[in-house]
Amino acid sequence: MSRLKAYLHVAVLQFGLAYIALWAITFVALDYGPLMFGGSCQPRGSQLFFYWVCDSASPLAFIAAVANTALSVTVWAPV
Repeated sequence: MSRLKAYLHVAVLQFGLAYIALWAITFVALDYGPLMFGGSCQPRGSQLFFYWVCDSASPLAFIAAVANTALSVTVWAPV
């Protein structure tokens, strides 16, 4: 039973750290997104909900996908 408690403790710790990292990515995407993505990516959506859309050949497409995932999990999920 103690092994199970130890594994659960590690799992909760890992999920907590991952969630903190997602909030850090969200903060950077919201505050520095236009500066970071420049002219190669544009925000698409409404005033409240938006996602960064990049050309698939752009090297920033992966970073935009990570930012969009962080936005979906942290900010847009509760709404």
